[in-house]
Amino acid sequence: MTITFPDISHYQAGLNLIGAPAVIAKATEGTGYIDPSYLTFKAQATAMAVPFLAYHYLHHGDIHDQVVHAESVVGVGQPLMLDVEIVIIDNVRLPDPTLTDVVDFMTMWAGPVSVVYLPHWFWQGVWHSPDLGLIAQHGAQLISSEYTAYSDTGPGWAPYGGMAPVIWQYTSSQAFNGRRVDFNAYKGTVAQLRKVFEGDTMSADDVIVGESQLYDQAANRNTATGRNFANDFYKIVRDADGFDSATGETLNGRLDTIETTLARLEAAVAAIPGATLVAHTHDTGATGTVTTSGHTGPAIPT
Repeated sequence: MTITFPDISHYQAGLNLIGAPAVIAKATEGTGYIDPSYLTFKAQATAMAVPFLAYHYLHHGDIHDQVVHAESVVGVGQPLMLDVEIVIIDNVRLPDPTLTDVVDFMTMWAGPVSVVYLPHWFWQGVWHSPDLGLIAQHGAQLISSEYTAYSDTGPGWAPYGGMAPVIWQYTSSQAFNGRRVDFNAYKGTVAQLRKVFEGDTMSADDVIVGESQLYDQAANRNTATGRNFANDFYKIVRDADGFDSATGETLNGRLDTIETTLARLEAAVAAIPGATLVAHTHDTGATGTVTTSGHTGPAIPT
């Protein structure tokens, strides 16, 4: 199923949200701006018991101050959406936020930056089409923006930067409760969208149980949850160096550490009169056995 829902700010002040299955609302911008309609929209969504997500409109630079400002309004450790696009104040275009700005903000934010609104035109025309793996690595999913007639196979679902959008903002003028509003689409249930808002990008539902049942190869998407497997994979292992985002280590680095430890062990054993290493096999308890390299001599107890 596909659900559609509003993305709002003070430009829709006074809007009645009745009937919205979910809501995204602007909370803060830069280092000092607070959207005056944020708390009202949040209170409405809370009373309606629908998924709600605040967003911060990112500026270039001063990232620490932006994080502190957003936390003062949204709350420390709360989920957040980042809005990444051009910044115009008093008809003056300010320096554009960069990919480094985005990653630095996500690193400093105590809670999950669950989604990043990053229009394809900005990614391509301003950022010149970089790989977005660093965003996915930090656990965020992508919101695209392309204003055209909506369909479940429309252009807003096309991947870019190595990520497939989980949400598509397909219009800026949807008629809703007497107003014209930005509207988003999500392919899944309200409960699944709530998990996306909360930054939960993986669950037991994401396990592939037969490609024809759960996995749409063409879209690289779990059809049961609407989430993208490639993005989830980025959370665990990233690029040829095998970056593990859970620990901040690379798999190759771990292997180097193991090899270094073994070398030190061999050196220590060699210093013991009459002691040498032999091949020794350990049962993994799962899929078979692992055998050490073939040194000879008395076995070391394990």
